Amino acid sequence: MAAPASRLIADIGGTNARFALTSAGGPVGPTTVMQVRAHATFADALAAYVAATGSRFHEAALAAAGPRDGDAIRLTNAGWTIDPAGVRMVAPKAAVAVFNDLEAVAFALPHLRTDDVDVLAAGAPPAVPAPRLAFNVGTGLGAAVALPGPAGWRALATEAGHMRFAAATDEEAAIAYAFHTYEDALSGRGFARLEALLPDARRRRRVFSRLLGRVAGDLTLATGAWGGIDFCGGVLSTWEENVDFAALKQTFLDKGPMAARMATVPIRRLTAAAPALIGLAHAPIA
Repeated sequence: MAAPASRLIADIGGTNARFALTSAGGPVGPTTVMQVRAHATFADALAAYVAATGSRFHEAALAAAGPRDGDAIRLTNAGWTIDPAGVRMVAPKAAVAVFNDLEAVAFALPHLRTDDVDVLAAGAPPAVPAPRLAFNVGTGLGAAVALPGPAGWRALATEAGHMRFAAATDEEAAIAYAFHTYEDALSGRGFARLEALLPDARRRRRVFSRLLGRVAGDLTLATGAWGGIDFCGGVLSTWEENVDFAALKQTFLDKGPMAARMATVPIRRLTAAAPALIGLAHAPIA
């Protein structure tokens, strides 16, 4: 029997690029983290990883923080372009698939272990598999949907973070001039803007949490993610410090006649160190 193909997996954000090896559907191997700003291109970073680790692989699944254009992604918050050509500079015959970073996290959701997730609200999910929403609050703001189907799980990427910011309270209206999109308000740089606009830490935490809950609830309704919403991202790695969950849940549920349905939706926070890498181990490569 032939040995399983060795798969390169890479999760590339605006700040860090994470590289590892796995076999398709297998566990993620040791992870190497590189700063994006330390390398001019993705190909340079990959070549440095291969040279440092002696890695060999026959296929590659790549996730990057930006919208996919064919088989390439230009990072939204950095100057790299992620595409098969960069991989084939070090592995000329490798089969390559490129995914949006949250698309990769969505692939991971059905495969996470109990200790990979912190359940914030258990809800009452349907007995049959239902769509699940991955919602990232990090360098940028993003979301993707895991969709069950007869052939297994699929993932749908979105650019939800770039939806136009809309104030819903007088307090939000007073600061709306600083925010063009929800990413402007709720990403890492958005939190820094809120610190400048709202120096009182308790008030800032409440405003941030209410905004986060409202957007999360809207996206849940828009995607029919009755299987649950899973928060992830660097800004939320210190959840208790940055998030008032009571305020978040209030606006998450505040959906008029859909409030009772929203109460059945599980709310979770991903605690796995690199969920996108887990998803890339399970992602299809044509």
